[in-house]
Amino acid sequence: MKISKLTKDKLLEIKWFSSIGEKVDFTDMILANSLNETGEFLAAPEWENVTLEESNEMSAYLADKFTDAYQHWNDVAKEAKLFFENDLKGKIPHLNDIDNTLLVQCVEWDVTHYLIEDFYKEKLKKPLFFYKLLSIYECGHIPCGWLGEWPNGKLVVY
Repeated sequence: MKISKLTKDKLLEIKWFSSIGEKVDFTDMILANSLNETGEFLAAPEWENVTLEESNEMSAYLADKFTDAYQHWNDVAKEAKLFFENDLKGKIPHLNDIDNTLLVQCVEWDVTHYLIEDFYKEKLKKPLFFYKLLSIYECGHIPCGWLGEWPNGKLVVY
């Protein structure tokens, strides 16, 4: 096992979506107005591009600076995806007024990359993007979009 049990346990303890729609206490974030709007943000190419860019940046940095350690990327990603599918996916509640397939896919992407970040955290530049997304999930919200030109702008949550 490459992913720490402590990290997996942390994910299993999250009360997924328990505070959606409630005011957020983060000054650098914007609250989406509804689950329907949250779904629109999740489906937007801008949000996909932001999360993909962060994943690519992490991968490229590790490949360039820590070539030997980077060789484990695919194994860690595979373990993370299996953990999500076998242990975590069933804990993600079904919500009305949103495409739940899309929502679960987005959570899986974020969690998988969080687990990869956690595995490589000692080697990566800070701040860690997917760690931030996970902190939003831990607060019961859904990180769902970005307003502004990346990396300037604000994260959208619901």
